[in-house]
Amino acid sequence: MKLTLSILVSVFACTLFADRDPFWPIDHVPSGQNPPPEIDKPEEPKPGLSPEELKAKTERQIKEALNRKATVVKNGKVSALVNGKLVSQGDTLTVKSEGQTFRLKVKILTADNIVLEPIQ
Repeated sequence: MKLTLSILVSVFACTLFADRDPFWPIDHVPSGQNPPPEIDKPEEPKPGLSPEELKAKTERQIKEALNRKATVVKNGKVSALVNGKLVSQGDTLTVKSEGQTFRLKVKILTADNIVLEPIQ
């Protein structure tokens, strides 16, 4: 039974691929044969967000990913614990959100506020 089934499968495969030489290039059509019909490719979707919406979404992702725990003021220097890292003004943060990585510079750091700017 198994032998008969394997013979049938191999015969079917041979007849199915008999018109094509496996060593031909993919797009090759032998002379005397019609080329396969063209398949319409669907248009790629265009980005649906305007630049303003994209900026707002990015800012929201960054705010959600930032985790500021504490602020320390020592000798006039302000430092903050953000995402487990002690940062001060001028330092760089790396924030990951929804598969994207954002690099941000701490522009202004006060006891109750932090201003970040993206690094290109």
